[in-house]
Amino acid sequence: MIIEFNGKKPRIDDSSFVAPNSTLIGDIVISENTLILYGAICRADFNRIFIGPGSCVQENVVLNPMPDEPIIIEGESIIGYGCIIHGGTIEKNSFIGAGSIILHDVVIGSESIVAAGSMVTAGTKVPPRSLVMGVPAKVVRKLEDSDIAWIKKGVNGYQKLLPEYKKISR
Repeated sequence: MIIEFNGKKPRIDDSSFVAPNSTLIGDIVISENTLILYGAICRADFNRIFIGPGSCVQENVVLNPMPDEPIIIEGESIIGYGCIIHGGTIEKNSFIGAGSIILHDVVIGSESIVAAGSMVTAGTKVPPRSLVMGVPAKVVRKLEDSDIAWIKKGVNGYQKLLPEYKKISR
């Protein structure tokens, strides 16, 4: 469902896929080659949401920015099943594990992994190439090149599925 709110309607690049049971409300930009999968809710009534190219927002994710802070997902990232993101920036080539919660005023540095079930508390700044886990989430180690390759493999896997999902939306 695509809903205009206060004169702002989601803008979705034609190359992207938005599942028919997802809900997009308000000031949202969905960049090229992005997947918004089933049950995702992107509610940009208080502030804007930007989802960069090549990203995948998986099933039942909730994106709901704070009134004074947008959500920015720079691109080539995966937001895992059931995540809740309440503000902040996720820099390029990051993986946010299933069920994670990211609160406001957070920056997840590029090429980082937030482990499944983690809670990244307000104001946290994660350096690039970090593995973050726990409640509250803490940096536990720097990522190796093999970890970055794993993120890229996941992103590429979803990019390979994108044409099949686009067939569904016709």
